[in-house]
Amino acid sequence: MDGVVQVGNSDFDVIAAGGDSGGPIFTEPLWNSTYQRYEIRAAGIMHGATLYNVNPVFQNSGKRPCDNRYDSADCRFSYMPIDRVNDFAPVTIGLFDGNILSYRAP
Repeated sequence: MDGVVQVGNSDFDVIAAGGDSGGPIFTEPLWNSTYQRYEIRAAGIMHGATLYNVNPVFQNSGKRPCDNRYDSADCRFSYMPIDRVNDFAPVTIGLFDGNILSYRAP
């Protein structure tokens, strides 16, 4: 898909699961020594993840998340970058950096 960021090659066992779509994606917390606090930034909105059938023989048996410990493929997820959210649907994005700032896409 055009304009979607794909993330993989993670050290975590499970990086995304069913039901995560639409959830927020944040940057890794970084220590700000000036203000003596960890800071994160909004990165995007979760779009999809690698899922497998619970039972490969029965295709309708449900889905399970990709697990880096057991699955041979690299587990991945994709997200829509925060700067593209307003291109697709009207949403409200709330950001916090000491004050609450809100932006409503047209």
